[in-house]
Amino acid sequence: MASNPDFVKYIADQCAGAGEITVKKMFGDYGIYCDGKIFGLICDDCFYLKPTEAVRPLLRTVELQPPYDGAKDYFLIADVDDRDYLAALASETCKNLPEPKPKKKKEIMIDEIIEYNKTFVASKGYEPYVTDKYPDKKLAVLSCMDTRLTELLPAALGLKNGDAKIIKNAGGLVISPFDSAMRSLVVAVYELSVEEIMVVAHSSCGACHMSYSHFHDEMIKRGVTDETLHTIRCCGIDLNHWLEGFKDTPESVRKTVEAIKTHPLMPRDITVRGFIIDSTTGALEEITTKN
Repeated sequence: MASNPDFVKYIADQCAGAGEITVKKMFGDYGIYCDGKIFGLICDDCFYLKPTEAVRPLLRTVELQPPYDGAKDYFLIADVDDRDYLAALASETCKNLPEPKPKKKKEIMIDEIIEYNKTFVASKGYEPYVTDKYPDKKLAVLSCMDTRLTELLPAALGLKNGDAKIIKNAGGLVISPFDSAMRSLVVAVYELSVEEIMVVAHSSCGACHMSYSHFHDEMIKRGVTDETLHTIRCCGIDLNHWLEGFKDTPESVRKTVEAIKTHPLMPRDITVRGFIIDSTTGALEEITTKN
């Protein structure tokens, strides 16, 4: 259930001695801030404090529990009627939370690319690459964004500029029937005259054994809050599925080939075949569909 606005206001007033206290609503729950820094949550008429070791000795009772399903443990503060106590907890918590990240440093690499581009255009370096939007080989390739394949993939397949539509993502996957990879393939078939599709995974792929739990920890380190992740889940996004990798590369290729072949918008006369390319040598291994 959602928190009562009167309870939310009461908690904010009780913490007022710590600084400027504000609250922000998030799908019925609330984040509570002191001087712009979030230090707790108010969920289902309970007050949760971000856990820090510095605050633990100040707690009258130590009870850790998640404020909502899937969240990390917070300190549950049961005694909310002592104004000085709550202000002290809020103040000490904020002292021990990281400061907001400074402004991003100058994007040096992108600036270098912009400068190079000016020279490239001025010297007419684009002339060898001039072509039109239609792939000469009537081919689309769905592959991984891995940097080892940037030049190796087209070289190993004998493709030059204008030969094929190359679609890349993490893992070379179709993760849902109407994701961007599938959309691009459908456009390639109906708008750009593609007749054959290659699904090309690769050896030693980083998406193999990828898991949301790893990304969750990295996101928190980079400033994404549990509250933001909770909001995303409330919007119906399954981050476990969205950021899940695969355990078996050949089986992943088979599933992707099957997803394309059986898609309700994919014509049955389109050829779809799956491969794994060696990330070093470029050697192709065809992955046959199991009967």
